[in-house]
Parts: sequence; C-alpha cells; structure tokens
Amino acid sequence: MVLNMTREEHMKLMRKEQFTEAQILAIISLIQKKCKKGKSPEVIADEVEESVEFTRRLYDLIQEHPDWSEEEIYRTASRTYDFISHKRK
Repeated sequence: MVLNMTREEHMKLMRKEQFTEAQILAIISLIQKKCKKGKSPEVIADEVEESVEFTRRLYDLIQEHPDWSEEEIYRTASRTYDFISHKRK
C-alpha cells in the first residue's frame, strides 16, 4: 500500500513521534528521582516507558553528575545524543 502524503503531512506525523525539550526535561527529572531510590536503568526504563538504551544514556550521565540540574544534564546529553530522532516506545 502506498501512502499519499504531502511533505507537510509527513513532517507533522514525524514531529508527533519526536521528543520536545520539555518532554526530555521531564524524563530526566523522573530518572534522577528514580536513581536516588537506587533503581536500575532497566527498571527505570520500564517505569518511564522508554527504551533501555535511551534511559541508560541519561542514567549514566546522572550517575556521573548527581548534583546537576535537569537542564545541565539535558545540555550535556544533547551535545552527545540525538534526542531529536529518538522515538518513544
């Protein structure tokens, strides 16, 4: 089956599947709280409904810098990881 979509329709669909900065900051905040409770990356990934790989990247950065704010984690991670192309589960 061929989908007849305009470029604009395709871009709109892709944006719905991608993260916004606010969503990533919220996820980072959740991961920080769960790290403090001693939960593993695998458990956290399940609880926040994200991939283990994505969660592990943030988890490792949070473990390296436990006193950093969500914004500091986000800025550092966004230089290293492609959040824009990451799609939710």
